Amino acid sequence: MRALVISDMHFGAWTGDPVLAQPGGLDALEPALDGVDELVLLGDVFDFLFSSVEHAFEQAEPFFELVQRCMRGGRVVFTAGNHDHHIVVRAVRTAVEEKVVTGAYPREPRPGFFERFLERRLEGVETRMVYPYYRVGDVLLAHGHYLDAHLGGSLPNRLQARATRTVGGLNGHRGLTEEDYEAVIVPLTELLFTVAQMPRGCAVQMAFHEQFGRVGKVLRLASHLPHRRHEAPDLLAAFEQVVGNLGWKADKIVFAHTHQSLDGIERDGVRYWNTGCWIDEPGGGRPGTAVLVDSDREAPELLQLLPQPADAAAA
Repeated sequence: MRALVISDMHFGAWTGDPVLAQPGGLDALEPALDGVDELVLLGDVFDFLFSSVEHAFEQAEPFFELVQRCMRGGRVVFTAGNHDHHIVVRAVRTAVEEKVVTGAYPREPRPGFFERFLERRLEGVETRMVYPYYRVGDVLLAHGHYLDAHLGGSLPNRLQARATRTVGGLNGHRGLTEEDYEAVIVPLTELLFTVAQMPRGCAVQMAFHEQFGRVGKVLRLASHLPHRRHEAPDLLAAFEQVVGNLGWKADKIVFAHTHQSLDGIERDGVRYWNTGCWIDEPGGGRPGTAVLVDSDREAPELLQLLPQPADAAAA
C-alpha cells in the first residue's frame, strides 16, 4: 500500500502563487503519482478564505485533470483544512436542513456539493471525504489547524484563551475537545469565507490588508500567515498539545498547515512529518513537498518534488 500525501495548494488564493496551477508544478508532481494506490489531500486544497469558490475550482481544474488521469483505479481521500473548512460546515448544515424538512436527521448523509464534484470530476477513481483525521496503516494524518489555538499571538489562541477562562474544569489549554477547537475555527473561517464570496470581496480584502493596519492585522492573524513568525519547534509543540488533548494514539504522525516541511522529527517517542506546501508566498516555506507512506517501509518519507532554484542551478 503506497499513499502520497500532499496539502496546502491554496487554489485561488491572492496571498500567494499556487504552484500546482502551473504546468511546471504539475510536471513535478506527476512522476510521484506513478504506482501510488492512494492520494491523500490533507487540507487547504482550496483557499475559500481569500478566493471565491468558483475561482478556486477553476484554478484547480488542471490539477484534478492530472489526478483523474494518474489515479484511475486508485483512491483519493480528502480532509479539510481551515481554508477549505467551509466544505465541512456545508455538510453539517445540509444535515440540519434535512432535519428541518423531514423532522429527523438522515440515516445516511446525502452527498454534499464537494462529494458530488469529486464523483463527477474523478470518474474512475474511488473518492472519500474524512475529517478531522485519517489513518494509513499505523500512520495518523491530520491537517493540523487546531494547533493555532496554542500559538501565542494568533487570533485563535487569543479567542481560545478567553473561552477557556469562562469554562469550568479546564486548565489553560489542556482538556480541549474537538468541539472546543471547532468553536474557535468556525466563526473565523466563515467570516472570511463570507467576505471572499461577496462581489469584489477579495479586492476589498486586499485593500484592507495593504492600507488599513488594524483590519489587515486581523486578516493576517486569522489566516496561515502567523506561521511565518513561529519556528518549527514552536509549531510542533503546539500540534503536540492538540494530539494530547484529542487522545490521538500513533507513533507516526503526518500533519500539514504550517507550510514548513518536517522529516521524521521525534518527540517523546512519536515521529512527526509535515507535508509542507504547494504555494509560493512571501516569507513562506519551500513549496513542492509531499510525504510518501509505504506499508513496505518502516516510516514515511519526505519528498522534495519541485526543483528549487539552487537545485536547478547546480544541475
